[in-house]
Amino acid sequence: MRNDREKVLANLRRGGAALPDGIPQARNGEMHGRFSERFFPDSEGGDLLSRFIRMAEANAATTARVSGMDEVPRAAAEWLRKRGADLRMVCAGDLAELDWDGAGIAAEFRGAVESDGAGATRVIAAAADTGAMLQISDAGHSLTLSLLPPLHLVALRAEDIVADMDAVWARMFKLHPEVPPRAACLISGPSRTADIEQTLVLGAHGPLAVHVVIAG
Repeated sequence: MRNDREKVLANLRRGGAALPDGIPQARNGEMHGRFSERFFPDSEGGDLLSRFIRMAEANAATTARVSGMDEVPRAAAEWLRKRGADLRMVCAGDLAELDWDGAGIAAEFRGAVESDGAGATRVIAAAADTGAMLQISDAGHSLTLSLLPPLHLVALRAEDIVADMDAVWARMFKLHPEVPPRAACLISGPSRTADIEQTLVLGAHGPLAVHVVIAG
């Protein structure tokens, strides 16, 4: 098995592939370098926000920036109009304080059902190195909002963008130190599959489109 592995790696190196130089080794009781630094090197530089946007869009999500959370409904309305969708959304309860009526959106705050066309959620953290976002489930925040409607809008505070998944999980356990959330979901763009004849299809078993509104 090891000989076969070495042959594959040697062929990749001859083809010019950039490979990590092995598993990070322990040094003085600590891992040598963070996982993200070794396996997701940021060759283009930039801060966490710009890197997250780059990775989210590479995952086929779209993004928009607003100055604060109070502008999320307006950004949602613009997105729905561009998609040719009705200005109706089912939203997580922790978004109820926003002025959806003022943006022209008929918003309901409940879990989603199959007939709903668009859902809006918040995420508690996002990883800049992969563009993945963590949504948790609680009494006012059903995971159905990000799974059933074909259009999914994510409200993300810029301050909740962290370096990598290690920091994402740390953020979750900091917010829930005693009892972890009953469920969690990682979002990294529209649902997709290439199972049928290796043809990429979006929206196969989840949202067809994901739009991330970054506030701050």
